[in-house]
Amino acid sequence: MRALTISRTEVLRSYRTASLRSYQANSDIMEGWVWHGARDSRECAFCWSQEWSLHGLIEPFASHPRCRCSPIGRTVGWEAILGEKGRGIPDTRPKIEKGEDLFEQLPDERKRAILGPAKFAVYQNGELKLEDVAGFRRDKKWGLVGYERSLRDILGPKEAKKWMEKALNQGASNVGKAESPRDRIERLIREGKVTQDVVNEAERLWRERLREGVRMPNGEVVKIALDDLYHAIVDPRIWRHPDRIERAIANVFEIRASHSQRRQAYSRWLEGATGQLAALVLEKDNRLWSVHLIDERRLQRYTKKAGEVLWRQSEQQ
Repeated sequence: MRALTISRTEVLRSYRTASLRSYQANSDIMEGWVWHGARDSRECAFCWSQEWSLHGLIEPFASHPRCRCSPIGRTVGWEAILGEKGRGIPDTRPKIEKGEDLFEQLPDERKRAILGPAKFAVYQNGELKLEDVAGFRRDKKWGLVGYERSLRDILGPKEAKKWMEKALNQGASNVGKAESPRDRIERLIREGKVTQDVVNEAERLWRERLREGVRMPNGEVVKIALDDLYHAIVDPRIWRHPDRIERAIANVFEIRASHSQRRQAYSRWLEGATGQLAALVLEKDNRLWSVHLIDERRLQRYTKKAGEVLWRQSEQQ
């Protein structure tokens, strides 16, 4: 196991070092690099805290042994590259999303599994931010490494003991009362991450167009309760454009089997000249569980892991 850890870590370190030196050698067109992780069930809390963080060209990639994350180069804008000729060219660089916002979109059970029961309870209580778990130290063997800070280190011995005792007494599956979708929205409003006007607009759309359900191209009607709406608009790309919920359902092109008798659906549509992709999870009673915007790369990853195809739109349809 030790040999495997060393080989994996050093091979990946060589790749990252070569990438960073390439970015530095092209500093005239490179703004920096972005931390990119796998975003799967194996990604640790430290790596989630670093997701999509922007770093300068001379900053080292301080990860932990066996880390699977990578530094992705970020160029400067077109005007900085082409001068006057680049003025007015749309910025085609991927939008940088905060790791904390991406983490917030995960189901509670995944967040609990990543943070652990005690930290998850503190996080749900609003006393812990994702960035708080990130620590850095210099290791004699590995150099500068990142690590996940302990609850004792973050809160102090007394507070950490209180939350850990609560975890021990209530059991890992029951630590920290899970927020209802409405409670979560109210918390995001208090924290200034979502405005009341945004929620009011989403509720108006629900009353006028979503409450009776939205029909998919295969004829099935997807039901949307008010709590389902609150759950969906946690994603900033949804609450800024709540009509995307309706568009995502109405433009489903494939449905696949998922776990717990749920189904996963994939949708594609145009907004002006821009193509949009979405992944939806449907309960067994056709109720909307979640909807998130994705890209082509994630679509390929989802479909590779998903179950059998239950329905696919034909070219004639």
